[in-house]
Amino acid sequence: MAYNKNAVRMISGTATFASGGDGDGTSTYNFKDAAGTAIKIPSGALILGGGCNVITAMTSGGGGTTCQIKVGSTNMTTALGKAVYATNAGVNFDAVSNAAATGLYLTADANLTWTIASAALTAGVFHAYVIYVMAATATTI
Repeated sequence: MAYNKNAVRMISGTATFASGGDGDGTSTYNFKDAAGTAIKIPSGALILGGGCNVITAMTSGGGGTTCQIKVGSTNMTTALGKAVYATNAGVNFDAVSNAAATGLYLTADANLTWTIASAALTAGVFHAYVIYVMAATATTI
């Protein structure tokens, strides 16, 4: 059987937040692979969805810290308060609804990031998974 170049693929990364480490502020941080390299989703990917598994609950110095997971500049989640990111919680990406019900097609490589909008995080470990196919028109297949 021939290899299907358009098969469903998955990429994953981890974000670890601690005082003095990643997420020690209100900014945007990359999910990283096991080697510490920022996760990139390739140009030509059509994102079908994904999610986040919380390993260690998010904590912060502020009350309602809000965070969003993004691919490039596109939100994969709505702004969610820190209470949503409790230990063993799962957070689904709603990429299709956030991209006007058409899915998210990448025309350039894009980082998988976490944006902190209010108080700096003091703890939290999250694994994110993005499920995609390479579009038939992509030059990378």
